[in-house]
Amino acid sequence: MDFRTQLVVLLFIINIVFAPLLISLLGKKGFYKKKSIDTKKGNRAYYNHLLENMSTPSSFGILLLLNLIVLSLLSHELSYIILLLVPFLLGLLGLYDDIYQFFFHRVGKHWGLRARYKLLIQVLIFFVAFYLSTSSLLISLISSFLASFILNSYNITDGLDGLVGGISIPVLIFFAYLEYITFGASNVFFLIVSSLLFVLVFMIFNIKPAKVFLGDSGSYTIGALIGLLALRYPLIITIPLLSLFILEGLSSLLQILSIKIFKRKILTIAPLHLHLLNKGWSQWRVIGTAWALQISITIVVFFVYGK
Repeated sequence: MDFRTQLVVLLFIINIVFAPLLISLLGKKGFYKKKSIDTKKGNRAYYNHLLENMSTPSSFGILLLLNLIVLSLLSHELSYIILLLVPFLLGLLGLYDDIYQFFFHRVGKHWGLRARYKLLIQVLIFFVAFYLSTSSLLISLISSFLASFILNSYNITDGLDGLVGGISIPVLIFFAYLEYITFGASNVFFLIVSSLLFVLVFMIFNIKPAKVFLGDSGSYTIGALIGLLALRYPLIITIPLLSLFILEGLSSLLQILSIKIFKRKILTIAPLHLHLLNKGWSQWRVIGTAWALQISITIVVFFVYGK
């Protein structure tokens, strides 16, 4: 067993051992929402879901940020460092957002950084990363907006127990496969495998009833990695693979545009998974449907493009 395999296995074991301790610490330190919800409006199942998870610890992504620090030992190659540093920096942005909304939201009277500021920071970080790789202003600009959209779509999807993790696992498995058949057992391959194992550990504690959530610190980190990986391989493969995340992101974007332009909603509430919940779908129906669709999409993409 070579050093890279040993390191990934060691991180997996450490994640399993320390996950319960981190969850307990996050709960004791108050890393959860503390805002009251009006249960008289809309679908009661939806608001009951919000109330049930109001005191569930978040910011499990802190463990992933520590993993990335350890994974920096694998290589100092520029392309690998970019794939580590960008998710790490954006994960820190998410952690700042978590801390702000959990502890200082009453001071600022809003939840974390305003969306436009977060988007600007995301685009700038992605732009620098793509420009270092391509030296093309146009390609870097387009790529940075696309990667930012994927990141935010991932963040939006993290809204129900087990939803984002269950979708992520087939996606990361296929990315690991793509990396291996394209570049062999590269350092990036081990980065993807390590991220996959982290998500598996997260799923143990996030499956309904959730004991913890990723928080922006986790969803920004994995979302940034998936955004970068989506542009590392042909888009004809990655866009269909990420179609559920993209659908979630588009549902929120179109909702915002429709409200601003036409002063009306397209969905009762965005993103799509909350709309379905608000329409009376059970949480398990939403989650199970998403899992089944993602597995089916991944299998179809594999047989069409993967060989």
